[in-house]
Parts: sequence; structure tokens; C-alpha cells
Amino acid sequence: MTEIMIDTAEEEFLKGHTVTAFKWATIAQELDPYFGSVNQYVEGYRIHIAALKKHRTGEIDWYNLLGIQQDKCLSLSTQSITHQYVKLAKLINPDLHCSAAAPKAFKLVTTAWENLGEPDKRLAYHARVGLAPPKSEEQTTTRTRPSPKTEEQTTTRTRSIPKLNEQNASGHNQMQTQFQIE
Repeated sequence: MTEIMIDTAEEEFLKGHTVTAFKWATIAQELDPYFGSVNQYVEGYRIHIAALKKHRTGEIDWYNLLGIQQDKCLSLSTQSITHQYVKLAKLINPDLHCSAAAPKAFKLVTTAWENLGEPDKRLAYHARVGLAPPKSEEQTTTRTRPSPKTEEQTTTRTRSIPKLNEQNASGHNQMQTQFQIE
């Protein structure tokens, strides 16, 4: 059954009905999520549909094409964008996936990465489409760690432990030592 749906999706895609192909592939994925390459078909069609979504300037929304939410695009590091590109490129690689949508989807994903994968090109893309500039790499990747304690900040606690060979009021032997906790 799933194979028939995928075949129908491929036929619809070849006719130029990308949205219909996506719907057939999504239904097949819902019915049998473990079917061989159903995720590859769904993702290939999704990328084609995302390429239709353009900014008011007429340029493709590369973040949407890579599956990155609009609200997160400003805070993502270049490394995160590259990670998403690699994930999609492996999934829709036309050498590994025989879908009719794979070759163009792969080219679209590669173009998206070329536009967003380098900070200078990403900044130029943001300027062209009217997005706020992304945060710099230092802002997105640097995390502050607490500095090590200095000697003045170290607190010293002492604790008494009974010493051996001394008897307390009850007549038992005791041992007493002191130690420092940092």
C-alpha cells in the first residue's frame, strides 16, 4: 500500500503537482513510517514546496528551505546551519535516492548552504531580504563559565573528629583532626 502511494506521489511530481505529491508521500509516511525511503520522498517534496516561498524581494527563503524556523534564524551559528545542510544532503542525495525530486532538491539545499554557510554571505542575504542581521559567531557560540575561585574566596571550615587515646566523658576513646574544604 505504501509503495503504491509513493508511486502515485512520484507520478504527481512528474506532472508538476508538487503539493499533491507531498500530500501522498505524507500519507504514506503516516501509514508506514518505517517504509524504506518514505522520509526521503517527503523531504524532497517539502524542499521543492519551500523553494516556492519567496520573500517580498522575490528571493527564496533559504532558512525555510533548510527547515529552520524563522524565529531561530538570527541566533543560529554557522555551524548549526552547516549541520542542518549535511543532514538534508545525506537524506536527499540523488546518488543514494532515486526520487525524481532528489536532484533539484539537492541543488536547492546546496544553494541554501552557499548563501547561509559563510557569515559574510549570510549577512548579505539578510540585507537583501530585509532581515535583521544575525548575531555574530562570538555571540552565538561563546558561553561564559564561572572563573576559578581565588584564595580569598575560598572558605575554610574546620571540623572536629575525635582523637584516639583520649577518653571523653563517657570513657570512650576519641580522635580529633582538622581539615580544609575548598
